[in-house]
Amino acid sequence: MAAQPRTKQRKTSQRKTGPSKAEQSKAAQAAEERNALLDKIKADFDERLATIASDPRQWVTFIDQVALFGARYSLGNQLLLMMQADERGITPQFFLPYGKKDRSTGWLKHNRQVRHGETSFKVWAPIKRRPTEEQAAEWEAAGRKVRRDPDGRPAVQVVGFRLTPTFDLSQTDGEPFEVPTVARLRRQRLSSAGVPQLLAG
Repeated sequence: MAAQPRTKQRKTSQRKTGPSKAEQSKAAQAAEERNALLDKIKADFDERLATIASDPRQWVTFIDQVALFGARYSLGNQLLLMMQADERGITPQFFLPYGKKDRSTGWLKHNRQVRHGETSFKVWAPIKRRPTEEQAAEWEAAGRKVRRDPDGRPAVQVVGFRLTPTFDLSQTDGEPFEVPTVARLRRQRLSSAGVPQLLAG
């Protein structure tokens, strides 16, 4: 009697319908760490702002400290950078992001490279996108102003903020970099704006 050929049974592959427990746990842990960091940032920000507001000398000191290294950042980011610098026990010099690959921005634009293993400083950066009509309607119902294009569509606008990395000059290597002085920054701004400068003497 001839043996019957065995028929191969195909295994049905089960597709993942969602993140695994490990992925969910990792995401939850990251969210907890982020919330803890946000609470710490807010508490430190409130404390520093109260100290500066209560003592004019503290305000002058703060202005002197951030006039250069944090001039390109908002007040909130300047305080945030100072907090992180104090925690690390360093005196900040000048902050820029890593830069795009085409070397058009950040430290790469100045032919400087962030050293391997350096821990970035964090600053708040705006998140810009075009909200949906449903989101725009919810915001407007809550009293929030929504920018719109001439055709009535919700325009691309700031919808939130996220923490992004930036690095101090001391964390980079490369070509010499001259930290701009306040006077130099003013001259550059006046020159780019085409505003005539007063001659001294």
